[in-house]
Amino acid sequence: MRERKTYFVYIVSRLLYWESFDDVWNALDREKQLKGWRRAKKIALIQSMNPQWKDLSRSWYEPPIQVNRQGCFDFVRSVASDRVNSAQHDST
Repeated sequence: MRERKTYFVYIVSRLLYWESFDDVWNALDREKQLKGWRRAKKIALIQSMNPQWKDLSRSWYEPPIQVNRQGCFDFVRSVASDRVNSAQHDST
């Protein structure tokens, strides 16, 4: 009988905690240490550093800026929303 394997897919949507290392081996050791922790201990670590559970990567990438017809700056939210707005404008 073949061994049955289970695979999990994680969809990451927010960065809640991170650490920086100068040495890759220290980073790997820390990753192994954290993987051995129970979920409750990992949550306590996140809450100790980021109690509001804010997305720490949110400010890393600012959306591009465009100038609108009035000469004001608009932030482009996504290419998809621009296409939807453009299609709606063309259909009217």
